[in-house]
Amino acid sequence: MSLSPRSQSVRRVLAAAALAASGTVATQLAVRWSDLPTSITMATFFTLAAIGVTRRSVLGQVAGRALAVIPAVPLLYELLVKQHASAPILAIGGGAIAALALTRPLLHTDEARAEFAPIRFRRLFLAAATVAFTSGTLFSFASFESAAHGHVASAIGSALLGSSLLGTAVGIVRMRGWGVLLAVLSTVIAFTSAAFFGVPLAAALLAAAPGFLVGGALATARLAPETAPLPARVASYEAAPEPARVRVGELEELDAEIEPPAARAQTR
Repeated sequence: MSLSPRSQSVRRVLAAAALAASGTVATQLAVRWSDLPTSITMATFFTLAAIGVTRRSVLGQVAGRALAVIPAVPLLYELLVKQHASAPILAIGGGAIAALALTRPLLHTDEARAEFAPIRFRRLFLAAATVAFTSGTLFSFASFESAAHGHVASAIGSALLGSSLLGTAVGIVRMRGWGVLLAVLSTVIAFTSAAFFGVPLAAALLAAAPGFLVGGALATARLAPETAPLPARVASYEAAPEPARVRVGELEELDAEIEPPAARAQTR
């Protein structure tokens, strides 16, 4: 997709403004509830998301969009399940969805494709990185919440998952092999945490989603390798030169011209 630099800049600015508006509403709600830690968290969260969507790099865009997914999910849930949404949820989630829509083409520009260019399944790897960053952020927040309430085991499990998932997102975007290994490790940690550290199964499935996406892409590439068509070769044949036809008399005249005079006198 070809977007002019001006169009890309306008999209980044509008997306950042939409996230800033959502963050303002969320922070005001937290202040109204007299919850200072939550208000600081909301302001920091939406500020980081706005900064992410203004970055030119693919990693910055993935990080900003991953943060914007979090406030967009409650709005989609209320609209799809409850068939209505409250005004605060509509304002917060609406700005996040607008930012996601504005920044989506920025992941598919010529510059972005040159920076992040896997051989196959580019969209699938981008989705895996986005889900990994979103899940890693959620588990990082859950770790702090669990530690604040004295749930040590849950805090440890959430911290391990959050760190592994954030590293997975970075590794996938940078096209490193350790990113795939971290995705697999995150899947193992997710189900282990669900079994022994009290992490809910739904959260474990969310953490395992990047591993499933990356593993599915690699398995498909292994079982159904892409066969590039052979380039067509057009043979070019030059026309064969026509045989020269020279009469005997012309050959004798040519010999007479080439033969030196001394040799010609001896012959006579």
